[in-house]
Amino acid sequence: MAADLWTQLKKARNDDYHEEKEATADLRDLRNQEIEAELPHPQCCDLAKKHVFAYRVIDIHKEQVLNGGVPVWRSAFNTGWDSGSHERVVLQMNFCPFCGTKLPALRLKAEPPPHIIIEGTTSNHCGRCKERYGMGYCFCSHPESAFEPVPV
Repeated sequence: MAADLWTQLKKARNDDYHEEKEATADLRDLRNQEIEAELPHPQCCDLAKKHVFAYRVIDIHKEQVLNGGVPVWRSAFNTGWDSGSHERVVLQMNFCPFCGTKLPALRLKAEPPPHIIIEGTTSNHCGRCKERYGMGYCFCSHPESAFEPVPV
C-alpha cells in the first residue's frame, strides 16, 4: 500500500531539505488540495460548498480557542469594491448567505484525519510535526478538519 501524502511529503522534504525538487512541489500541491477538501463545508448549495467553511474562533488577546474548540460557520469577503483589496472581513453565520438555509451544527468525525495540527508551545510551530505552520512547512490537517456537518 502506498504511503499517504503526508508521509510522502515529509520524506521528500527531508530528502531535499535545502533545495525543493519538482516532485516535492507536486506533492505539496496535492497535500494542500487534500487539506482543503478535509475542511467541513455546508452542502445546501454550490456556492456554500465553495465559500462557507468551518473555522475555530480564537481570542487573539489571550491566544485561547473559544467555544470549546468547536468551529463555527464563517465566510470571508473583500472589504473594498476592487477585487485587488487585501483587506478581508470574516463573518460568522447561522444561515447560508447564498440560499438562506439554516446552517447545520458541527460534530467530531468518527475518523478524523490522522495528522492534525497541535498548537505547540513555541509560536507558529506545530506540536505534532514541529514545523512552522502558515509558512508551508507543516503539512498537518487543520483542527477544523476533525469536524463534519450534522446531517439534517
